[in-house]
Amino acid sequence: MYELIAEYSIYIALLLGYFTGFFVLRSIFKKSKNNSLWLLCLIFTFFSLLSAFIFASFEELISLHRFHFGSISTYGVYFICPPFLFCVFRKKSREDLKELFDKYTVYICPSMIFQRLHCMLAGCCGGKEIFRIGFFWPTRETEIIFYFLILLFFCNRISTGKYSKGTLLPLLMCFYGVFRFVNEFFRTGIGLIRMAHIWSVLSIMIGYAVYIELKKHHNRQETIW
Repeated sequence: MYELIAEYSIYIALLLGYFTGFFVLRSIFKKSKNNSLWLLCLIFTFFSLLSAFIFASFEELISLHRFHFGSISTYGVYFICPPFLFCVFRKKSREDLKELFDKYTVYICPSMIFQRLHCMLAGCCGGKEIFRIGFFWPTRETEIIFYFLILLFFCNRISTGKYSKGTLLPLLMCFYGVFRFVNEFFRTGIGLIRMAHIWSVLSIMIGYAVYIELKKHHNRQETIW
């Protein structure tokens, strides 16, 4: 039974992430219609998974590794999926686009939690042994905790209205970049500095730049009003 669950864990994770993400979005964005929300979550799932595949292929290409179909890279969710979504929904107004990306940000948090549970079952993305005492750094577990806490943080900000629309994704890129940069030192792999460290720094820089620009635009609007 365990072997069967482990074999199909990625599909189970996708389904659980889809339904959990839908119910989280429905509870926060109460004005959204259920029919459109189901479809929106399906679009989020498709493009985020496709982006993770594409970015993993890009990583293997520039590192001269042998191409392996099925590899997934988390940073595809941050770097590639947002442009895909923008192209699909580009006809929406600026404010609608901001809310769309806020929904996407909230949606991917539970999705990533289940993806890390899949990693635990699949035995990938593990941590290094610490001080040779038989304790392995819980890289996947700490990432699950990270996404859970950041989801609670976002839900609180949305429910209280203490945030500027559109700023959730750049904030997540900054927070995850810092977290992943540190956590990557404890993951199994070759070398001390890896590509994930570069993507982490890039994620922080892009996230911070976009966040500052959105805050400036928000402040200008408040000044006008």
